[in-house]
Amino acid sequence: MKRKYIWFFMLIFISLFVTGCAKNEEEGNYVKKNDIDNEVINIVLEYFQDQNTNQHNSVNEWKNASVKKIMVDETFKNFDQSYLGKEIFLVTKVDSVAAPLVFVDMERFEVIGIMPGE
Repeated sequence: MKRKYIWFFMLIFISLFVTGCAKNEEEGNYVKKNDIDNEVINIVLEYFQDQNTNQHNSVNEWKNASVKKIMVDETFKNFDQSYLGKEIFLVTKVDSVAAPLVFVDMERFEVIGIMPGE
């Protein structure tokens, strides 16, 4: 009878330990994603400031921009052909209909294209 209790408590302990480790790993990945998003947004802001466009005037809107990974395919007509089949970052303002779409290279972290808004 005593052995059953020991095995039962060991099983519960191991289950809690494994669950705790999995949760910490997910939290670490989330923080890492936010850091990359912030870095990409900063690259876009610097690009607009260097180009002296009117987009750098709306810095607060760009600080809350959306960053997504997309795959470049044949529908991207004005892209360098070397990007076909590769993932890049797509950055756009949140809650803005006429905002430009900004494309950022994932390896070099530089702006590689802009699709103007309406």
